[in-house]
Amino acid sequence: MSAEKVVLITGAFSGIGKAISELMMQAGAKVVAVGRNDTKAIPSFRNHYLPIVRNIKDYTDAERVTELAIERFKRIDIVIHAVGKGLIRNVQTSQPEDFERMMRDNFYAPVYMTQALLPHFLRQQHGQMIFFPGISCCPELSSSASYCAAKTALKAYISCLRTDLKDSNIKISSLNLGKVDTDFWAHLKCDETSGKKMPTGDAARAVWLAMQTNQNSILTELELN
Repeated sequence: MSAEKVVLITGAFSGIGKAISELMMQAGAKVVAVGRNDTKAIPSFRNHYLPIVRNIKDYTDAERVTELAIERFKRIDIVIHAVGKGLIRNVQTSQPEDFERMMRDNFYAPVYMTQALLPHFLRQQHGQMIFFPGISCCPELSSSASYCAAKTALKAYISCLRTDLKDSNIKISSLNLGKVDTDFWAHLKCDETSGKKMPTGDAARAVWLAMQTNQNSILTELELN
């Protein structure tokens, strides 16, 4: 990946997104860091870092993020969808708002950001989108119907996206991660929260690997546990 790339990262102020932002800036990339709360934002790298506090679960905010990023850096080359939330609650006690919240956090947020960016990628005739369509142990997670339903919807969207863009120069990568040591697990109470978790830096390096392809190749899917 060229150090001159402009990389937009959602969920960039904590967890995996923050680790990715740090790695990208260390490599010399220009970073657009998007999140809902900038209190954990990493220090500015002068002209190479643009923090944006927006709620991309709202499509108008996703459009505004795109406008601000292009206004500052003139283009966007890569988007990394690191935004997401988890919820452990069995079906018997799940409420309608649980499903709505998981869909907003894990489906609508990456989809709206993608849809807002897509016209720009098509105009410039290149781009890369990197998704996290769910932790690799999702099918075995107990009491997580709302979370897994949202992530399954995202996987279906990614599949359609690949099909519809197969004749373009827009690359789609999916990274399926195991347990990563982030706040994702902090409020979850289930057996799956125990055990060894990978450092966020390992997840960030997996993203870096997905970006290291030439014009004629792409890392379509990677699983890291």
